[in-house]
Parts: sequence; structure tokens; C-alpha cells
Amino acid sequence: MKWIAWSLGIFLSLIVLWWILAAPPAELRFAGPTMLGPVPEELNRVLARDDEVGAGVRRVADALPGYDDVVLLADGTILASAMDGWIWRVDGSTGQAERFADVPLMPAGLRLAPDDPDVVYFCSAILSGESYPEAERVGLYALRVSTRQTQAIVLDVPREIARSREARVFSRNAPARVEGTRALAFCNDLDVSSDGQRIYFSEPFAYEGASMGAGAVAEAIALGSNGRLWMHDRSAGTTRLVARNFHFLDGVLIEEAPDSSRELSVLVTETTRFRIQRLFVDGPRAGTHVVLWDDLPGMPDGLDRDDEGIVWVGLLTLRSDVTDWLHANPWLKGLLVRLPVAWMPRGTSTAVFAFDAKAERALYLGLHDGSRVRDVSVVIPAGDRLILASFDPHQRGLVSIPRPVIGRRSGGDNEWDGDTIRRVETNE
Repeated sequence: MKWIAWSLGIFLSLIVLWWILAAPPAELRFAGPTMLGPVPEELNRVLARDDEVGAGVRRVADALPGYDDVVLLADGTILASAMDGWIWRVDGSTGQAERFADVPLMPAGLRLAPDDPDVVYFCSAILSGESYPEAERVGLYALRVSTRQTQAIVLDVPREIARSREARVFSRNAPARVEGTRALAFCNDLDVSSDGQRIYFSEPFAYEGASMGAGAVAEAIALGSNGRLWMHDRSAGTTRLVARNFHFLDGVLIEEAPDSSRELSVLVTETTRFRIQRLFVDGPRAGTHVVLWDDLPGMPDGLDRDDEGIVWVGLLTLRSDVTDWLHANPWLKGLLVRLPVAWMPRGTSTAVFAFDAKAERALYLGLHDGSRVRDVSVVIPAGDRLILASFDPHQRGLVSIPRPVIGRRSGGDNEWDGDTIRRVETNE
């Protein structure tokens, strides 16, 4: 009996020690019970009847590893921000790929400079599990294509004085209170004003261990509200806080005034909250925000706009019943964030989603089971095709699909019942 008691004591001591050592950062705040609602019925009405995404996949440039985003240069060249820490170049004619520029950390969120066709802006962040030179820092950078040289634009941001955990948007006339600076912890996505002078970029969370990939799992489980949006003014050389306390703020897309003289609002994705919001940064509604799409069938990641104004979104991973249950019953989250990421159940399904220029009407939803491409992070319009960025370390090649016909699925025989999306999500 003494041996049993002694063994049990050792076992319990080890459990307590593991619980302490595996504790997440103190900044990781667990949300209370959160009830995710059903997928909006409007999305069922624009849901592709078949797996158009998987059926249309075309893969070139087999040497290209998994990548977060791409931009198309005027000469047809494609640049991709790859998970191996390089920006790759893909010849649009031959489909051949090669490493192009070795940049700090892992590049993400590429955008062309509107005022200089030789410059591409991008974020650099830590990819969980990778090792980098000590001198390399998280930040917003510029790549000059002709010389392959990289320049740091923002490495440090103001340290805000926050007295509330409520989501907040700051207009130009009512800036956030700040005191000193701190290192940018996580730069994920960006967009640039049409005059090239203002760059908006997202910081999904900013505490020890902030990283892409597996490093973001705990934040996703906790459903923390630590996301920030920043704006760098090139002409003034300043960076200011635009928004804070959002859920994993990720994709960024500027909405300008009709005369393109200023940004009125910014579309952002709250990836882990399955939501898209509009943040008003100027005009009569400056300093406010509104939820445009809630309870999406998957995690919205990057945002892009085509020449017709249609906004395309990659839904990285689809929701599951387990996800919905966990957020409604958060008592288990303290245990889950201490477990190895490899133990976490993970779906393979992904999706392509589009809505109109005002972000008010759904136009298309194509679900895919992940057999041809996984983790669609951004959907990039490229003529009559869509390039699908795949944030998957096992992905090889540049993936594209034909641009789907918009609006043919509404009404009549193409009306889908309200349970269609849920059946796809759970692979039933």
C-alpha cells in the first residue's frame, strides 16, 4: 500500500509540474463561452453544387514550396512568399520556379507599391518550429525587385496605454494613447493606399511566442482578442495604432473614398472568430466598426480584390462541430493549450469565398475537401484564373483554378438546403 501511495504521489507531482511548465503566456486570455451560430443561409444559396475547386486545380512550378501569398508583376512574373523563408519567382510563361530573394524570417502578405512598380511590400514573421539568425526581426519590409534588396520599413511600433479589453478603432482625430515603443511581435498581412503613402498591416497577437503556424494554435483555442491593426505613413515616417482587441486580426483590404483621396474604412478578417469586419478610419463613422460576415463556415484569412471590385477570401480551414462545442464550453481549453500541437485534431477541408465590392452580398462559395489543395490562405485574381495560396508546408507547386461563374447558383434547382455546408464540414 505504501508503494502505491508513493507511486501515486510521484505521478500527481509530475502532473502538477507539467501543468506549471506547459502553462501558456500570461497574456493569453481565454474567452468565456462563445456560441457560434449557424452558417448564414445566404452562403448556401451561392454554394457550388460540385467540388469546383478540387476539379479545377492546375499545378505548375513544382519546385515551389508552400506559400502564403503571391503578387503578379507587369511582365507576367509571379512572386510568392514561401514558407522556406524565401520570396520565389515563377515565370508566368514557362511555369518554372526559382528562389529569388532571401528575406528576414518568413515572408507573408505581399503587395505591390502603387507608386513604384519595382517595389513589393511584405510582412516577415516567425514560422513556428523554424530557426532564424538572431539579427533577423519581425517587421514590415520593402523588396526592390530589380536589385533583390530588402529594406526594413517598420520594426518597432508604439506601446499603447490600454485600460480596456473592448475592441476599439482609432480615427486620425482621436489617436490611441501611447508611451514609448516596442518591437513588432507579429506582422501578418497588409494593404497599401492607392497613392502608395500609407501601409496598413495586421498584428494578430503580440506576446512571447507569437508566430505563424503552430505558434498561433493556442491563441485560436483561447479565442483571445489580442489583434491589432497598424498604419505606417511613409510621408511622415510615423506608425500609429488603428485598432486593437480584435480576434486574431489577419487579412487587410483598404476601402477608399470615391475620389481615392483617403481611406474611409478597412476590411479585416478575424480568422479564429470566423468573421469579417469593417473598421471605419475616416469620415462620419470614423472610430467605429461593424461585423459584415459572422459565423462563416471556415477561418477567413487573406483578402484580395479583382478588377471588377469583387472581393475574394480564402477560408483556411473549415469549422467543425468540435470547434463549435469547444468555444461554447471553454473549461477544457486550459488543458488543450498545454498539449503538443501534433495531438490536436485538424480538418483538411478548405474553401474559396467571394462577395461584392460593398462586402454586403455573397457571390460564391466553393468548398474543397483538401485532397488537391489545403489551407487556402489567399485567393489572388489572375485574369481568367484564381491563384490559391496554400499555407501548407507539404504543398508543392503554384496552384490555380478557373475563375468561377458568379451568380448562377441563386434560386430554382440550385437552391441548397440549410444543412449542406455543415455536411461538407463534417465530411458526412
